[in-house]
Amino acid sequence: YPISVTLLSCHMDTKYEPKTGRGVTIFRAPSYEDMCWQVYSALAFGVQSIGYFTFWQHYSESRYEVFRKAMINYDPSSETGYRKTEIYDAVAEVNRQILAIDHIFLRYQWVGCKVVRISRDRNIRTVKGGYESDSLKVVKASRDALVGCFVNPEDQSEGYWLVNADNPYRYEMNDVEIVFEGATKLVYYRQGKEYEASLENGRFKIRLGVGEGIFMLPYQG
Repeated sequence: YPISVTLLSCHMDTKYEPKTGRGVTIFRAPSYEDMCWQVYSALAFGVQSIGYFTFWQHYSESRYEVFRKAMINYDPSSETGYRKTEIYDAVAEVNRQILAIDHIFLRYQWVGCKVVRISRDRNIRTVKGGYESDSLKVVKASRDALVGCFVNPEDQSEGYWLVNADNPYRYEMNDVEIVFEGATKLVYYRQGKEYEASLENGRFKIRLGVGEGIFMLPYQG
C-alpha cells in the first residue's frame, strides 16, 4: 500500500494544565514555506498520499480573532459564513505544484534517501539516509538537504527528489551541487514547471528556496 502522511496545516496554542504543571507544545501557524518543507520532505521519503490536519481551531467564533489559525475560519459577517485564510492559499499553491507533475513522479518507486547534514537539528540528525546510488556520485549543500532516490520499474530509469530540508523557521536558501555519473542532460520540475539543463561532467548546481523541492531526471548521451 502507498505510504500516507498527515501534515500539520493549522495553528496550535499552548495550553497550560494546572494539575500537572505542564503545557502542550505550541506550533506556529504554518506559512507557504512551512507547507513546502512538509510536503516535499514527505515526497523525498516516498510518500504518495498526503492529507492535511485542520481540525484544531478549525473554526473561530471570536470577533476579535486577528491571526490565522486554520485554512478556513468562521466569519458570520461574510456571505458564506466563513473566510479562507493565508494558510488555505499556501496549501492550495503547494497542491497546484504537485498536481501539475504527479503523473510524472508517481511512475517511480522509492528506493532510498541520501541526507546532507549541516545543522544539529533533531529533525535531520535522526534521519537515516545512507542509500548509495551508482549514478548519484556527489551531493554538496550549504544547508541540510534530502535527496529521495527513485527507480521507474518499467525502464529502470532513475529520478530524484531534491529538498531544502533546513528548518524553514530560519528562512535560509540552500546552494546545492550534485554530480550524476555519465549524465549529459537533466530535466527537472520546479513549482510545477519543467526545465532542462545541460550538464558538464554530470555537474548540476541550483539554489533552492526555503522548503523548496524539485524532481530531477538525469539523461545520458
